Amino acid sequence: RVIKSLSCDKYDDFIRLRVYRDADQIVDYDCDLLTNEAPLLPMELSLAEGQQCNVGFYNGEANDVTLVLAIGYEEAD
Repeated sequence: RVIKSLSCDKYDDFIRLRVYRDADQIVDYDCDLLTNEAPLLPMELSLAEGQQCNVGFYNGEANDVTLVLAIGYEEAD
């Protein structure tokens, strides 16, 4: 599989998208850089057979937040 894009439904400056591949952090992105006009973070993250990819977020404030994450991917040839 190839991860092609990430998106979230909140564009706040205290929320950061985080991506890990096999426990190594490879993305740490401010969600306030995403907008309604450009809601996707494009990427080309290849995953070999058996590799794990975890996507989540960091909330820099103490309040509760529920976030919807979307992951776009393609099956590798």
